[in-house]
Amino acid sequence: MDRGTVRTSPLRRADRWKAAARGGGARKPPLRARLTCGVARADLAAAPRPGRDHGDWEVTVTVRLRGRGPLRPLVSLGPGLARRPLARAVAEALDDAARDWNAQVPHLTALGPEELRRTLLAEP
Repeated sequence: MDRGTVRTSPLRRADRWKAAARGGGARKPPLRARLTCGVARADLAAAPRPGRDHGDWEVTVTVRLRGRGPLRPLVSLGPGLARRPLARAVAEALDDAARDWNAQVPHLTALGPEELRRTLLAEP
């Protein structure tokens, strides 16, 4: 963990997500992740806001790729040269995730608390 990083509980993150999805302005995106691998680092942030239709969300996802260490200048050229294919791949992955979410979550929200608990605990 980086110095100064504060970890929050999943419940608190879920509360922040719901507040942002309802239109409550958040200073920071409620979902943030960092992946560090060798000479590169990727930061991801996702922030919801109310959608056009009742109950819908629109989610803004930001991905930032950076080089690390002495190879930083060389690593930073990759995303610059491959910006469009990378953006297309990320957009397709997010569309797939949204499709899966929209297909599965309505079924789960229709379940009662006990059925939901059984369903979530039964799946690997």
